[in-house]
Amino acid sequence: MQESNFPQPTPEQLAGFQEGDPLVINEVVELVLPSILRWAWIQYQRLPPDDVRDIVHQVLAEICYHAARYDPRRSLFTTYVIGLLKRRLADLYATQQERDEKEEYGPDAHEKLLSLPYNETEALDEDTRLVREEFFHSVEEHLEPAEREIFQLMRKGVKSSRAFAAVLVRYGPVSDEANEVKNAKARLMRKVTFLAKTLGYAPEDLR
Repeated sequence: MQESNFPQPTPEQLAGFQEGDPLVINEVVELVLPSILRWAWIQYQRLPPDDVRDIVHQVLAEICYHAARYDPRRSLFTTYVIGLLKRRLADLYATQQERDEKEEYGPDAHEKLLSLPYNETEALDEDTRLVREEFFHSVEEHLEPAEREIFQLMRKGVKSSRAFAAVLVRYGPVSDEANEVKNAKARLMRKVTFLAKTLGYAPEDLR
C-alpha cells in the first residue's frame, strides 16, 4: 500500500489538528490509524505485532502532543507519521536486539553486508546487485543524517578514521576520535544487521 493512497485528513481537520482541538485530533487519529497499522505490520513482519502496534500508538500520541510541529505544506500527514515511525522502530528495536545480534552474527558477518563497494557492483550477478541496492536504499531511509554519511563512507570502502571523525564533528563534539569512530561504526553495523533481519533480507542474498 503506497503512502499516498492512505486516507488523509481534510484541510479543515489539519487546521483543527494544528490548533490542538481534541475532538479533531481524535478524528484524525481514527482516520489514519488503521492504514498506518497495516503498513507497519507489513513492513515489520519479523517484529511482534503487539510491539509494533504499541510503537505506532506512541508515535501518534507524541505527534498529537506536538501537533503544531506538523507542516502540511511539506508532506502528507501519513508520510510525516511514517517518517517518525521508521526511526522509532529501527532505533528502539536495534537497541533491544543488540545482545541477540551479537550472539547470532560475528564481527565479520557485519562487514560482509558491505563487502562490495560501489565500484565493484559489476562483479555481482544482476539479481544480487538489485537486491543489494534495494536493501541499501531501504537502510538509508531508516538512518539519521550522521549514520547515513558514515554508512556511505563504509560502502565506498573508506578506511581513514579522519574521514569518519569529520562526519561526527559536524553533528556534535568529538573528544576521543579513534574510540568514538569505532563505536559509531559498531552501532551502525548492529543497526544495519538488525534492519536486514527486520526487512526480510537474508544475508546470503546480499553477498
